[in-house]
Amino acid sequence: YMAKKLLMDRAMETLNAREREIVKHRHLVEDEDQITLEELSQRYNISRERVRQIESRAIEKMTQYVTSAANAAKTTLPAPRKAVA
Repeated sequence: YMAKKLLMDRAMETLNAREREIVKHRHLVEDEDQITLEELSQRYNISRERVRQIESRAIEKMTQYVTSAANAAKTTLPAPRKAVA
């Protein structure tokens, strides 16, 4: 759990403040506390479509970070030992 949380925190750090807020309010709060595209569009004075685009790009950036971190972890881990018969 702690490793996943750390990875998520680090992935969030790759985002700018607006991207972080949009992802947080759309995905990381309880369902009843989630904010709609309309509410976020009013908050940031942008269209709902622009909020959706920012959200999509932010998720993509986070996915890229997690993927590259996972690939880096694979290359730095020692090779598994072969069982001795």
